[in-house]
Amino acid sequence: MNVAGYVFTVLFTIEFFSKIIANGAFLHRRAYFSNGWNWLDFIVIIFGWIEFIPNQPNLRSIRTLRVLRPLRTINSIPALKKQVTSLLKSLG
Repeated sequence: MNVAGYVFTVLFTIEFFSKIIANGAFLHRRAYFSNGWNWLDFIVIIFGWIEFIPNQPNLRSIRTLRVLRPLRTINSIPALKKQVTSLLKSLG
């Protein structure tokens, strides 16, 4: 993984823990894991950390899941989040 990959994984992890501390993880309406977009963020973070494990066989398939990282920006821009959500609902 390149340096940018390390930097983004660390930054996403810091953001994750900040949100957990601010909102809590479970048990109420505004908890971190009560939002599906936050679950996506969590999965992206987990796959980012899996890449740090040395001598992992077949990391190529995990690296392709890095394509989910740009989807994290949807969560930070409310108007874009509404557009993507309505687009996904219209596909069903």
